[in-house]
Amino acid sequence: MKVGVLGCGVIGLTTAYFLESRGFDVNLVCSDLPGSSSKANGGIITVSFTPTPWPGLASILKALMGFGGPLAIGPRELLSVTGLRWLLGAYKARGGRVDVIKALASRSLQLYKELLGRLNVRYLQGVIALYSRSESAEAHVRLHGGRLAYRDEVEALGFKGFEAGVVAEDEVAVDPLELLRALRSTLTSRVLEDTVVNVKPVGDGVEVTLEKGGSLRLDSVIVALGAWSSGILEELNVRIPLKPARGLALRLRAPKPPVAMPAILEDYGVVVSPVREYLTIVSSFFELKGFTLGWSEGRLKWLKSVLSEHVPALRDARFEGYQTGFRPCTPDMLPVVGELPGSKNIYLATGHCRLGVTLAPVTAELILSRLQGVKPELPVDVVEIVSPRRFIG
Repeated sequence: MKVGVLGCGVIGLTTAYFLESRGFDVNLVCSDLPGSSSKANGGIITVSFTPTPWPGLASILKALMGFGGPLAIGPRELLSVTGLRWLLGAYKARGGRVDVIKALASRSLQLYKELLGRLNVRYLQGVIALYSRSESAEAHVRLHGGRLAYRDEVEALGFKGFEAGVVAEDEVAVDPLELLRALRSTLTSRVLEDTVVNVKPVGDGVEVTLEKGGSLRLDSVIVALGAWSSGILEELNVRIPLKPARGLALRLRAPKPPVAMPAILEDYGVVVSPVREYLTIVSSFFELKGFTLGWSEGRLKWLKSVLSEHVPALRDARFEGYQTGFRPCTPDMLPVVGELPGSKNIYLATGHCRLGVTLAPVTAELILSRLQGVKPELPVDVVEIVSPRRFIG
């Protein structure tokens, strides 16, 4: 079967890898989209820390008024019908399907154990979530498990100002750029450096029109263009409520690892991941401001102040650059994976929001199972819940 995978982020590359390994004739279409979210994240692959409650009204009001913190909402989101509908849907859902996310992440972590070894990608074992108050860490353990670590152990890891943390010993972190390079270099598929203009069913297959001219005739197509998937879907008269949630990843160089374990600073929405002995990735922010790339000095100052207070070894680290990423987020914070109703042989793999790296292998497995007509290693209800059908009547 001749299959097209549109998109070269972590979802597209992992899907292409899985399909190719099962003998599919894969055509990979890549374009260097500004703000690829696969490059702008901390690279933490987690099950324990996937649940993120939607913020309360007080936090949303602060975000609208421009106060500090990881969340920011542009006024245009409130002035547009689609933006307001998305926000209301997100507030109503409040990240409620923790069971679905954890089922997906658990299977993905299992797949990663084999995948990272085959790709020869380095990874760090163990992740900690840090809390300013020990009561929050203890509540997390009661709900989601993990091992409690109190102030002395947290400080020994290199973090200051936290009463407690929760350690997930079996979870890992990678350098997302290294993962992307490894996936890309392993593929033997045909790769087209081009931008997709249009996708449409033709007979028993699918035609993909390319910006540089020409087109591809394929048996099936997987749209894995992240937040840019919406443009292709609109050409098909399909409306999936995807919003680009803007995030930032800093790459900092220090002579030695500033911390001993990748961490999520839960009260700040900041990830600190020492991916190599000299390189630390810091990622943060969840901003609904459309496809804008620039960052104000105030936002960068807030992030620097958090790092200065809580990760003192990073104060003298050398800044190597940053990457802006647009996470493709649905109101219910669940991915959209499966065949598009009414569009035979066109599949969607997007909507992973802040869990793109975590959920890449399970997404690829879901797509593979659909194409092969076999049952995936997931509960049936989970497969149905993440299907595009929930947005398309």
